[in-house]
Amino acid sequence: MGVRLSGRGKISTDKALLYTVAQIVGSFLGACVAAYLTKGQTILPGPGQGYEMGHVIIAEFFFSAFLVYTVLNVATTSKQSGNDYFGLAIGSVVVVGAVSVGGISGCCLNPAVSTGLGLAHMTFALATGASVEWAVLCTNLLTYFTIPLAGAVLAVFLFRFAREDEKSGLYVQLE
Repeated sequence: MGVRLSGRGKISTDKALLYTVAQIVGSFLGACVAAYLTKGQTILPGPGQGYEMGHVIIAEFFFSAFLVYTVLNVATTSKQSGNDYFGLAIGSVVVVGAVSVGGISGCCLNPAVSTGLGLAHMTFALATGASVEWAVLCTNLLTYFTIPLAGAVLAVFLFRFAREDEKSGLYVQLE
């Protein structure tokens, strides 16, 4: 969604929505396979032991911004056209985030990931008759959905400021 939010015409709204749905489905299926392999144990995004939601918000916001900023710079610019190494840069950011803040927030960095994990958690809880703490589930999903999007908005603004050579499309119309 960060690429779409950049307003540079690199992806259509329809295609961005399809990618989002595919990521949610992939996250859900991956979480279901993991839950099956661990005999029904699911992972629900939330603060790590000793941390509070405020810590999660800071970690997810800044590392989501860092990730989207990296994607915009290495995978969508005209100067990087034909670059086959952008996946290494993006993957490195994810690894740095996981190592740095994984214990604080779980390092989802992507609303589709947290949505898929939450759906799998609900599915397995309902299928096994386990109780679901709906208030916690909804609060966590709302946080893990909105905060990475806010981080993406910050990344877009930083990208537009730093990469004036990449102005095109909607951005030019907004000035």
